[in-house]
Amino acid sequence: NPFNQPGVEEGKNFTYGMMGKKGYDEKRMEVETARAKKTCWRV
Repeated sequence: NPFNQPGVEEGKNFTYGMMGKKGYDEKRMEVETARAKKTCWRV
């Protein structure tokens, strides 16, 4: 369904948070918390 893309919408919300847009501070904190975990993946 081209009108129901929750992944795209969530990506935009994270981007707005990282850009410092008002109302998206919670999303910015989610990204910063995830980046601080420093998960290492090996394949």
